Amino acid sequence: MRIYICFFILFTLSCANIIPPEGGAKDTVPPEVISVFPNNKSINFKENFIEINFNEIISINSSNIYTLPDYNLISKVNISNKGKSAKIILNENLKDSTTYVIGFQNAISDINEGNTINNFKYTFSTGETIDSSTVIGKIISMKNNKEVENCLVGLFEGDISAKYDSIIREQKPSFFCFTNNLGEYKYENLRPGTYTMMSIKDDNLNLKYESSELISMPTVINLQDSIDIDILIFLDERFEGDQMKDTIIESNFANKDITANTADDMGIINLFFQKKIYEPKNYIGQFIKNDSIINSFNINDSIMSFDKINTGTYQLKLIEDLNKNNTWDSGNIKNLNQPEKIIFLKDTIKVRAKWEQNIIVDI
Repeated sequence: MRIYICFFILFTLSCANIIPPEGGAKDTVPPEVISVFPNNKSINFKENFIEINFNEIISINSSNIYTLPDYNLISKVNISNKGKSAKIILNENLKDSTTYVIGFQNAISDINEGNTINNFKYTFSTGETIDSSTVIGKIISMKNNKEVENCLVGLFEGDISAKYDSIIREQKPSFFCFTNNLGEYKYENLRPGTYTMMSIKDDNLNLKYESSELISMPTVINLQDSIDIDILIFLDERFEGDQMKDTIIESNFANKDITANTADDMGIINLFFQKKIYEPKNYIGQFIKNDSIINSFNINDSIMSFDKINTGTYQLKLIEDLNKNNTWDSGNIKNLNQPEKIIFLKDTIKVRAKWEQNIIVDI
């Protein structure tokens, strides 16, 4: 099951440490919701409070509660718990015909052992229906093709691409969540319409873009029902140092990978490239091992052979070097210049001693 971590406001609340009584079997079961008023997923919501009742005495960590679409709403409510009940007082007038979600991400726990409820959400609508559009996907680093954990995924209402660079530095997104440990994100209960998606490796959790952070290009979507979108993040070329460049290095595997000592420990790889790869003469090939570039080469022929490759498992990476400067050029979100395309072949290459392999490379 996917677990999605979404936050729409962060603030702290001091809580006393409660020491459970000694003796007896340890409680490992989180509290259970036994009733909610008004009912979860209510429509035509007109109440100014919500009450949730549990089967045991609870504690609430308010810093783990979020609201959408108005993340400021959480600062305008009173949240309290007494015994087995939690009560939320809404002090702000709600918008008409709007679906609201109050999420309790590990915010509610039992008072003795601290067992928490995962991902409990209370959803309601001030209109006739509950919005149900969904956006899901993964965030992937362009450099290594790996999914990124705890990565901010933001949605701005409307098309903001013309002022993207300035807006994401100054404003928090209308909606946002963070990826799970598999790099996955998920938005639910969204209203159909036009949104601009973006992603930031927001390590300081200020919900805004800073120059040192990995960032995506803007993606404008017209959301109607459900969309599955994977987003690539990179370091903007304006802030990328020379140490980040993927430049061409000499084709000498033996000098780049010292695990082998003799020719008996090496294998041969013959790469057969499709015409669309070798004919433009603007692709760079790279052999990757343990996230390190072992060898880089220009792809300028239909067949390229490598006869001194140390045993091990490699990944083949292709870079579309459009300006033929022998370097991967990152994107520029201010000018909306896309980064040069990077392609990772799905299957790894396993090199065995004294073994020759022929591999067809297509994209």
